[in-house]
Amino acid sequence: MIHMEFGPSTVLGLALSMVGLLLFFLRTKRPEMSRDYDLFFSSMGLLSGGILMFQGWRLDPILLLGQVLSSVTLLFLWEKVFAFGMARVNLKISPCLMVSQSDGLQIHLYLVNRS
Repeated sequence: MIHMEFGPSTVLGLALSMVGLLLFFLRTKRPEMSRDYDLFFSSMGLLSGGILMFQGWRLDPILLLGQVLSSVTLLFLWEKVFAFGMARVNLKISPCLMVSQSDGLQIHLYLVNRS
């Protein structure tokens, strides 16, 4: 039996599902901005968003607060991935130069072009 009503859990479930879909499509459209763990986070967003949409009417208010906090965490992760991609596009990082010294210490130098 499926019982679905419009409430805060449905709105949260829709938002979580949309962010999960956006993260998945980001992986397919711009693979240079994506990491391997993005697929995990998009799957978790879709799964918990679907659960919230269809079973959210059964949640206690304290459980809904936990889901809100988890969703905010997922949104911050998505924003971090987006910001990392923008920073990577704006900064062109060349391969590192490794300098070895006689005592076994290795120094890695990264050359950054700002353009």
